[in-house]
Amino acid sequence: MNELLFMLYDYKQRKLYLRYADHSATSLETIDSFIDRCCLSNGSSMRGRIAGSRHHLGMISKPPVIVNRECCLFPLFGRMNPNNIWFNYQLLEKTVKLDEHLTKVIFKNQLSLIINVNIRIIRQQVSRCHQLLGILNHFNYN
Repeated sequence: MNELLFMLYDYKQRKLYLRYADHSATSLETIDSFIDRCCLSNGSSMRGRIAGSRHHLGMISKPPVIVNRECCLFPLFGRMNPNNIWFNYQLLEKTVKLDEHLTKVIFKNQLSLIINVNIRIIRQQVSRCHQLLGILNHFNYN
């Protein structure tokens, strides 16, 4: 899970596509069931992680999900959006605006992905992850 770069669900084929740092994989799970299983292996459910994110950030839509110390996932769109894609915040290097609604996402291993989304959406989600991890790190060290 720690090397997961991003994932998306293909509703037509009913498959979850997972891109890791060194390979790709598919699963018959939904995104929610995959994330929930990963969260449960770290001691809490996806629902509990979302509740914690909302508690700390005071937000309702598109909360990040901290799976473990090395994996904070965030969605670009709402969970019910069929075009949704989830990214691992910790493995993002940078984003580059190519056009008004076209963004290049570059990962720390230099793999990249071009997606049809305004860069502001990604930057807002990255900011939420950064803020949430900062809050939790403050509690862990104080």
